[in-house]
Amino acid sequence: MELMLDNVMAAERQRVRQAPTALLHRDLAEGLDDLVEWAAVPAAPQRPIDPVDTDPRPTTREILDDIIDQGGPQIVFQPIHHLETGQVIGAEALSRFPLGLSTQQWFDEAYRLGVGAELELSAVAATVNRLDEATWGRVGWNFVGLNVSPALVFDERFGAVIAGYPGHRLMIELTEHATSIAYTSLRTRLEELREMGMRIAVNSVRCEPTNLTRLMDIAPEVIKLDVSFTAALVREPGRRAVASEILRECIRAGVFVVAVGVEHDDELAVLRKLGVDAVQGHLFGQPRSIDKVGPRPVFPPAPRW
Repeated sequence: MELMLDNVMAAERQRVRQAPTALLHRDLAEGLDDLVEWAAVPAAPQRPIDPVDTDPRPTTREILDDIIDQGGPQIVFQPIHHLETGQVIGAEALSRFPLGLSTQQWFDEAYRLGVGAELELSAVAATVNRLDEATWGRVGWNFVGLNVSPALVFDERFGAVIAGYPGHRLMIELTEHATSIAYTSLRTRLEELREMGMRIAVNSVRCEPTNLTRLMDIAPEVIKLDVSFTAALVREPGRRAVASEILRECIRAGVFVVAVGVEHDDELAVLRKLGVDAVQGHLFGQPRSIDKVGPRPVFPPAPRW
């Protein structure tokens, strides 16, 4: 085999040197000598590839563990504007994650992988760590809304995280579709939080009349209408009557109503006419880190707040 390879390379070397363009092929002819030496060396055996090592990207669980270990997720704040006074009365703390999944999907994945409570607690801790600056310092909001699952309010670690912070500066925002937990226990726990000065809000209320009685059973001080609810009031005539009746029932019950996802002037005009107390959305301010939020203008105290 080696003798045959030597003969082939010798013949090719001679052909190249005798070619009309031999001067142009000088480097090639000299390189053939190196090629002969290289070909004579046996190739190193291939190392078997471990299937586990074929994808260097971190898993979702590894990303979540890293976020929690670093005190994440990132927290941004979106202001809540009182319609009667124009005052920014507070803000909702929102979690931000790496691209690829929505915020809700990240939390869903965290619970699926067994670290949902840990991720929620990390988000709460990241928020209350900026509470003094948000409510007492340069920004000076009346309160900050914390998105909390009903299950977390029973977790002793949640109580430990918020311990020492003034309760009246916090509003607990329960996700509406997650409030299927036993209501007797939930009402008892929420009363304990109220005794600490906290307000209770139900977040993401949708345009479904069957939900209203169940939601009122926990007697929230605040109801936040989902963006789809706002759309039903303004752009969906077939659902407008239902949405309007739900809104009137909230107002009759003395609940402070915040419409979320307000982005257009026509939405604002309808919401103001229907008696919504406050609004939140890109029309009034996008979510920002606390470092990028300007000082709050001084206004008279907001009615009913």
